[in-house]
Amino acid sequence: MSGMGKTSEKRAANMLIRQMILASCGLVLLSFGVFLEALGLRFHSTSTVTKVGDTTVTTAGPSAPPDSLVVGFIAAGVLLLVMAMFCDRVSKLSISGFGEIDLENGAALAAAAAEKAGGDVEKTKQIYRKAAPAVARVACTNTMRAKTPSLYKANLYQDGRVKDEDIGRIVSEAAATL
Repeated sequence: MSGMGKTSEKRAANMLIRQMILASCGLVLLSFGVFLEALGLRFHSTSTVTKVGDTTVTTAGPSAPPDSLVVGFIAAGVLLLVMAMFCDRVSKLSISGFGEIDLENGAALAAAAAEKAGGDVEKTKQIYRKAAPAVARVACTNTMRAKTPSLYKANLYQDGRVKDEDIGRIVSEAAATL
């Protein structure tokens, strides 16, 4: 069981690195957005009015950066900072119209493999390696079913989550082949 402790320490160290990278990128984008806004307020809002005889000439300074650009940088920076704060709590990644990844499937698979192996670390790893592709196939199939309108209307909608009984069946099949 000493191997599992090293794995969790390594994962924690990797998570800290990811959080630092996300936070750094978020701060850079947020700072750049604030800089652009300040630049627009300070230098691009100037105009010079010159009166020559009966004619008044107004000379405006260069235009400010578009508001959508400034807001985009600020929003992306805030989003990355929020992701940095909560990245260790994320259990599902979903992009509308594209797909999703349910990270809970991996946790459920690891727990079922450990239970089936009876605490033997090496056997747990072997069961996990054999069962993981099958669980991924079921998750992908469930996600594709979720995108099929006829199944949605028939109340057969499923997301990428694999049911615990399916994980148990897959783990049992994997353990039987060892």
